[in-house]
Amino acid sequence: MGIVEYMDHYGETTYDGYAVRDWLIRNVDVAMFAAGLYLTLTFKGAALLGRSEKGGTASKPAWLRALWTMWNLSLSVFSLYGTTRVTPVLLRHIHDHGLRHTLCTLDENDFYRGTTGMAIGLFALSKGPEFIDSALLLLSGKRSLSFQQWFHHVTTFLFTWHAYAVGSSALQFAAALNYTVHTIMYFYFALAEAGYKSLVKPFAMYITLLQILQMVLGTILTLLLLTYKLHDYFNNRADKEPESCSGTTWSDLRLHLFIVVVNLIMFMNLFIKSYFRNQKNKPLLSEKNK
Repeated sequence: MGIVEYMDHYGETTYDGYAVRDWLIRNVDVAMFAAGLYLTLTFKGAALLGRSEKGGTASKPAWLRALWTMWNLSLSVFSLYGTTRVTPVLLRHIHDHGLRHTLCTLDENDFYRGTTGMAIGLFALSKGPEFIDSALLLLSGKRSLSFQQWFHHVTTFLFTWHAYAVGSSALQFAAALNYTVHTIMYFYFALAEAGYKSLVKPFAMYITLLQILQMVLGTILTLLLLTYKLHDYFNNRADKEPESCSGTTWSDLRLHLFIVVVNLIMFMNLFIKSYFRNQKNKPLLSEKNK
């Protein structure tokens, strides 16, 4: 049995998303500690490694380049698995029940059970390990991380923790979009680290555009969800009614809207600075902001 078959079998027979949810609820302090530690390393990491804030980025040693290549490739493969387990199910729900129903309804059988539920759970849990991206940047000689880098990592980590804990139909869409983009993006970074930077460099702009598209779609879907929930609110429709838009809580909706809008603004600003304002300079492909 291959690893994919094993994971699918585990998801269908053993995975218990309710247990994961309960653990996330009981251990909210772990999320706070993890975020605090990450931010500490973000701002003090260079000093702890004995580097000043000034100076250029040192060249990567061979072992670090190999490690970074394998890390990126692993995340690309992981994201591909998530894409194939979440996106088709989500599209089928939209086809069978419509966009409003899919946005507004949380199907707990898909969210907490089976291979789809496991893929969504892994998506939520993977945002902590993605902090390693920043550690690798610091190890490679980078003196500091951009606001966009650490803000994106921390807010996404906290949002996915909260969303899986409370149950959120919005998280299904976020997982499908993010998994899909990460499959391509991390493969791009793996090739670049493996020594094919000149080959993939022409695609840098398209990777940034793909990230922007993710945020645009995320913003549109979240605004649609907000519209549906406001319609229920002003029409005094209770959450327990069959046609109510109760698949995402108000708190989770506010968090998601804040994150996607801020990230959309930052990615658009990055794109403009990289490809329009600084035509004479080397394009600044997003430093693996996810």
